[in-house]
Amino acid sequence: MTEAQAGKAKAQRLADRAAGVFVPVVLTLAATVLGFWLGAGAEPQAAITACVAVLVVACPCALGLATPTALMAATGRGLNWAF
Repeated sequence: MTEAQAGKAKAQRLADRAAGVFVPVVLTLAATVLGFWLGAGAEPQAAITACVAVLVVACPCALGLATPTALMAATGRGLNWAF
């Protein structure tokens, strides 16, 4: 079990690669939405609301990417508790 915890699971490597692309894309998209709304003449509050909406909608995807890490942490805690 120690060796399993030391290395990354295949799912974790996949999640790391996906997060490496997903996070910058979402942040760029949120900044683009903010710029678009400000450029279109919207009030700053409306532009910020639209920007935050993009980030909120992307949150469940980020949660899905964090799932393999949570499973590994739970496995490690369970192993330590058992012994």
